[in-house]
Amino acid sequence: ATVGGGTTALAALVVRAGQPPVDPRLVSRAPPVPSVRPGPADDARQAPCSSTSREVEPPPGESGGCGDHSRLPRAEPTAEEEAAAARAQAEAHAATTAIVVAHVGDCRALLCRGGRAVPLSSDHKPDRPDECARVRAAGGEVVLVQGVWRVTTPLLPPPQLSAATAPGAPPGPPQRRLRPCLAMSRCLGDLPLKWPARICSAAPEVHRVLPCHPQDLFLVLVCDGVTDVLPDQAIVDIAAAKWPDAAAASRAVARAAYECGSTDNVTSLVVKFDWQSDARGLALLQHARARAPSAAAAAAAAVQEAMGALQA
Repeated sequence: ATVGGGTTALAALVVRAGQPPVDPRLVSRAPPVPSVRPGPADDARQAPCSSTSREVEPPPGESGGCGDHSRLPRAEPTAEEEAAAARAQAEAHAATTAIVVAHVGDCRALLCRGGRAVPLSSDHKPDRPDECARVRAAGGEVVLVQGVWRVTTPLLPPPQLSAATAPGAPPGPPQRRLRPCLAMSRCLGDLPLKWPARICSAAPEVHRVLPCHPQDLFLVLVCDGVTDVLPDQAIVDIAAAKWPDAAAASRAVARAAYECGSTDNVTSLVVKFDWQSDARGLALLQHARARAPSAAAAAAAAVQEAMGALQA
């Protein structure tokens, strides 16, 4: 799954090593079909309980006979059995699955782990200490422009007057020196910041999550038009409220960003992990809300406050 905004890009890859075994509790509980061995033709009309006409072989481990009730349909699994089976399957899949995230710029990947937001990427901003050191080592500068830290080229020295300029002649019009500025330390494109000095890099930063956790439910990939107005936990909470509909969750995150006053590009993509059953995911999210209601309330309050400020 990939998202991008302007000169940024983010890609998330879910890698599964082999196919984990299927939990037997998730297999249909239909009764087994017994194998029938025909008997003599002249005895075919005898009663089905007779052992001389047709011999019915019971499944292994079960006894036969006319009074045997082992071949009756089995009872449906209980809610506890279904929850245990779903948990076992999630653990088996998580142990063989890894998430790899590669990004350039300020798009962000968030993992929902049992209702909690776990960032899988760190925005390439000029005020990030390691990125600031790299930019300056490459010959660039990090400056504050209208409250936003930006990467730019070194200031050029003023032009020298040519020898043909007559002494005492009036100065010509002032020359403006425009320097390229970018609010990211890594990007795609923006050649003036990459040549002749590679101030901004296009090399992606790769993060790996190996192995996954059994409570990992989904990924949210968003651009800075979303993260500029919504905190990480609020983004995950908005997406979790639409579980298990990933498309509805993506639309809800984008709509919330617009309602909070985002004026930038807005991109949202939700990736639901198919090894999690809908019932198990809902139970995990409900438990997370009950365990930490203050965090969910704070995220909701932040959204409401941003919306109120926009309307005012």
